[in-house]
Amino acid sequence: MDHRGTGRSTRLSCSAETKLKSSLWGSDIEAPNVGKCVKELISKCGDMASFSTTSAAKDVATFMGEHTNGEDTIVFGWSYGTMLGERLIHLDPPEVTGYVLDGVLTSMGARTSEFQYNTNSDTDFGEVGDRFLAMCQKEEDIATRFKKKGLAGTIKHLITQFDKDPESPCAVITSTLFNSTDSTGSTSNATEAQPALFALRYALGILLSDSEMRKLIPPVVYRLNRCADKDMNVLGRVIQVVQESMNTKVEDETYQSLLLYNVIMYSELWEMPSPSVETLKKRFTDVLMSDTGVYSSTELYCAYSKEKSKTCNQFQTGKYDADPIIYDRDEYWNKTTVIPTQASVLILSGMLDGRTMHKYAELLLDALQGDNKELIAFEHATHGTIVSTPLIPGDPESPICGMELLVSYIKHGGNLKKMDRSCVKKMPPFNMTITTEYLNSYMVTDNAYDGVYNESLYYQAVGEQSGEQSGEQSA
Repeated sequence: MDHRGTGRSTRLSCSAETKLKSSLWGSDIEAPNVGKCVKELISKCGDMASFSTTSAAKDVATFMGEHTNGEDTIVFGWSYGTMLGERLIHLDPPEVTGYVLDGVLTSMGARTSEFQYNTNSDTDFGEVGDRFLAMCQKEEDIATRFKKKGLAGTIKHLITQFDKDPESPCAVITSTLFNSTDSTGSTSNATEAQPALFALRYALGILLSDSEMRKLIPPVVYRLNRCADKDMNVLGRVIQVVQESMNTKVEDETYQSLLLYNVIMYSELWEMPSPSVETLKKRFTDVLMSDTGVYSSTELYCAYSKEKSKTCNQFQTGKYDADPIIYDRDEYWNKTTVIPTQASVLILSGMLDGRTMHKYAELLLDALQGDNKELIAFEHATHGTIVSTPLIPGDPESPICGMELLVSYIKHGGNLKKMDRSCVKKMPPFNMTITTEYLNSYMVTDNAYDGVYNESLYYQAVGEQSGEQSGEQSA
């Protein structure tokens, strides 16, 4: 079932949408185009509350009531889906006997200082980054490489050095992260001016978000700090890998709506009144890594909200003759609720998830009123435990513990007492060993710290991957 405003429903869009696309480090939005889009949307759709999370949750509840024939139903939500699932708990459709929330992006009855605002995402990500770096420092091989300053201390040193000498070879190669082109081959002007010390934080954040790519962080930091001739091509390849990750296009992009995403995020997950650009930028520069840089979205928020505040008054983007395209927070926003008598709630969380921090899963567990609930946390999983908890790391065919929990929960109709949790105890320990495939493909060398760039290794790795895919297709 597609979310209202996306997919095969009536997609929330406007003719000026191509001018509304936000970039990671800025926005190419222009006030006349925003106003034109707003007028078109209001004429076509009316109040934006009809595209709210609550409206989408009511769609789900109605669908189940009309099409499930009264059968017991399990609701699964991942990331934003947890916000939709939490709103559904408030509505309490009687068919639902269980809710599974994986990677919590919602708050219930939270104080302002604890609410999961998107405007705090850089600070949150930085906390996860610090935890990861501390775990790395306990690994003997990594500790040996970073005896003097430690891994975290070396990143701080690099940030300082890049600030002092932005023209140094490794600062320049890091700053090329934002010189990438989009799918049409044109370069994004919004990203070109970002300094190396910003690019470094962002690149490390991208790497941290993947349980295999994060293993590249220590050797990349080591090579950036050494910055020898033999490091240049290896580092250039890693930057290319990060660029490719940033520019990945999803197959069903035409079914998605960036416009809807922004409407929901700015309506429900942005601090009001908005913090200043300077405050948000400081939240980014106070951390060692983050894949967000939310300060760059401030102008876009002001355009959508038309907020009258010190922050938004400095921009022209909200000065158009039409109502804003955000909606009011309704009676369910940040409110606690009782777990329905016929249902249970299972919360899954990765403690190295920088996008939906584990602390919000704990807060949600405490806020849910009732005893039929459980939180299962994975110490070193990333975003989405149904994909980031392999029992055999590096093996694409490995059983996934998060998925096994979900299957068992469904099998037993949401009965937490009967759910099989055995895979949790079988989870492998924290491991920073880079597989040969990743080493050859992502660093194009045979030694992460000291090897030289060897292009033949890349083609060898690509050839092996192609052979495996051909074998799978033949089978």
